[in-house]
Amino acid sequence: MRVLLLKPYQDVPRIVHSPPLGLLYLAAALRERFGSDVDVQVVDMKARTLPPKWVESKLKEFEPDVVGLSALNFEAAVAREIAEIVKKHDNTTITAIGGPYPHHRAEEILGNSQFDWVFGGPADRTFPEAVSRLMTGEPLGTDLPGFAYRTEDGVHINEASDIFKDLDSLPIPRTGASSPRPLYLTECLLIGPKENAA
Repeated sequence: MRVLLLKPYQDVPRIVHSPPLGLLYLAAALRERFGSDVDVQVVDMKARTLPPKWVESKLKEFEPDVVGLSALNFEAAVAREIAEIVKKHDNTTITAIGGPYPHHRAEEILGNSQFDWVFGGPADRTFPEAVSRLMTGEPLGTDLPGFAYRTEDGVHINEASDIFKDLDSLPIPRTGASSPRPLYLTECLLIGPKENAA
């Protein structure tokens, strides 16, 4: 199973880039749960100023089974555009969205976009579980908090939120960048090249 996680780039003024920690935590959770059974890649399109069309070449190179995006409200349009590109490449690829934008918008998003899965709230446990069910052919069900999806029968939405009581139980994400130069720089944080980076 191949999973591609993307932080979309929307051309807006910005002061500083920060790593897409939500996606990095998801990648760490997938690696911890599935090991080498899931090949996961994280691409911060925002830090690299990559337009949506860039995704076309990445899809041909990686051929993911699942493409997940994390989007803020102002990144909604570009996230939807990326989902359309993914579906044009291969309509069977699962498209998922999480982050602040889809919170309490599952019905709207599933009704008028190319997204198959919507995660409202933390997905550190629910996203890997949905991937597991996809891998095994198990029904997605209605028990995953904050998870919504579309089927031939309609839209299934679980409005609950997955609450963490022990954040230390989450696997630590890899924070290295696969770029020869640092992508993220603040007065307290410098993340540069590392072997086996996300």
